Formats: sequence, C-alpha cells, structure tokens
Amino acid sequence: MCDKGTDCKQKKNERPTSPMLSDYRPSTSFYFPGFLLVVISFLPVNNFINSFFPTTEVTVEENAPLLEEAEEEFFWKQGSFRDSRDGKIYRTVQFDNMVWMAENLRYDSPNSICYDDDPANCRKYGRLYSHGDAKNACPEGWHLPNERAEWSKLRSLLNGHKPAYRTLVAGGISKFDAVFGGAYVAGEGFKNKNEIGAYWSGSYFGNSGSSVWSYRFMRKSAILDHEVVEMNEALSCRCVKNYPEYAEESRYND
Repeated sequence: MCDKGTDCKQKKNERPTSPMLSDYRPSTSFYFPGFLLVVISFLPVNNFINSFFPTTEVTVEENAPLLEEAEEEFFWKQGSFRDSRDGKIYRTVQFDNMVWMAENLRYDSPNSICYDDDPANCRKYGRLYSHGDAKNACPEGWHLPNERAEWSKLRSLLNGHKPAYRTLVAGGISKFDAVFGGAYVAGEGFKNKNEIGAYWSGSYFGNSGSSVWSYRFMRKSAILDHEVVEMNEALSCRCVKNYPEYAEESRYND
C-alpha cells in the first residue's frame, strides 16, 4: 500500500521491489532490484533456484561401486606380474604395504579345477583350489593371505564390510576386481557362481587344522564377509607379494 499523497505509479524501467519468477533466468547470474547476485554455494538460494530449473537426475544402480569420501584418501598403485611357471601375466594393486594380485589365480596345479569343468570359467573366474593345493599354488615370492594380518586389514583399510565390497568388487574404483566364481563342495558339487566370490585365507580356525577362514564377496547383500569353512571345499585364490614385515609363520596362524 502507498501512503497518502505518495506517487504510487512505478517508473517505466524500474523493477518491482520483490523478486518475481520472470526475474530468474537459467544462467549462473540472477538479477534482483538494484544489484547483481552471483550464485554461490548457498543452500537456501540454490534450493529456491533448483525448484524452477531442476538438473538432470542421475540414477545409480543398487550396489553399484561408489566413491566414498573416505575412500578418496587412499592411493592404489597399479602394476603387473608375470608368473614364470606358465608365463601368465596378472594385474596387481597395492594397498598400504600389501601388493595383491588383482585377478584370480589361474595356475594349473594338480588338484585345481574349473567351475563345471569348463575351461571358459577358468579364463573368466580363475581356477578353484583345495586349501592344501592353495597353500602351494602362489608363485615364488608370493603367499596366500593371512586372515587377520591381510584380509581383515584390507577390509578395515576400506572402512568395513559394505565400503570394502564396493571398492574391491569387479568394476570398483580400486581395480581389485573380485569376481563371483562360486565354489566346489565335496558331495554337493559346484555352487554359487555369479552369486558369491569365495577366497581362501592361509589361516586355520582354532587348533584342529580341519577348518579355515575364508573371505566371501556376497553379491545379494553387497558385503565382504568372512566365514569358517571345512577343508572339503575348493575356492578361488588371490596371492599377496611377500614384504619386509611379512613373517612366514604368520600365514597359517590366526
């Protein structure tokens, strides 16, 4: 309302005193009466503007690899290794002081097998090894990872079950590329291809020597979990390069 006696007619080129929708334009600058407001990261302003000019929505597939803020702190050094026994070349990735194979082991040891006895599965998922075979399958200078000192440490470095899964699974940002190669269980046969990636550790559970720690990438629940398994299974293998802090006797002790 105008006070009595005041000229209420708005000048021809004068903007209204309250911002109207017509004053907003889809650019990085927005005009208001008497000044130029440059849009900066100020939440209430951005929310108001975005209500009129929404950006394209990006949908992320459930369980897809995500770059977590904490994961940005890590640097994963990529490399490669040639197995002198058969000439096969493996990609490698370094976490902290540990250099891991970034592919499943494919060395054709006497008791290793392909899932469904199909060579194509060996090429895609690597070979499946009994625990006794796995202990001797890694190349010279490499070893089967210890449960606590290496597998558990790796998962902790990557902030736990779910973040580690996203980072290490095939397509994850670390290029570790764990795959779901399933397992073989005596009396039951081949199981869980494309559902579980099951990997041996070098650590026995307890003192009996009849059961072993394994690490499992669970596709349905999207976690990296650990599980005690019997010796009658055949699982995938990843090898870790020997390093100065590595103690030979630690491989098979929890």
